[in-house]
Amino acid sequence: MKLPAALLAVVMVAVGSGCARPGSIPDAYALGVARIGERYHVLAPLCAGEAVAAVQVVDDGRTVDGSGAAESTQDTWWQVENPVAEGVEGGSIPLGDDAAFR
Repeated sequence: MKLPAALLAVVMVAVGSGCARPGSIPDAYALGVARIGERYHVLAPLCAGEAVAAVQVVDDGRTVDGSGAAESTQDTWWQVENPVAEGVEGGSIPLGDDAAFR
């Protein structure tokens, strides 16, 4: 699965985890994106005791219609859960690889 560069910015907001103070919700997560071979991977740093259970890649974009008005769009490009591949629960997520999940 090849992903356009614009989607990578969306993935970095849509998927992830991060260590924060208990009870706080961070505004953004620090994630990495790497191309390994022909596949993009999201590398999400996890806190102790955390694991990836599901991934949803969403294009939460805005478009401008013919009159110049902003229009909100939201499309789910990929959604999976229950990782089975080694490393996925630890935060190394191969994007578009359905075989890495049940």
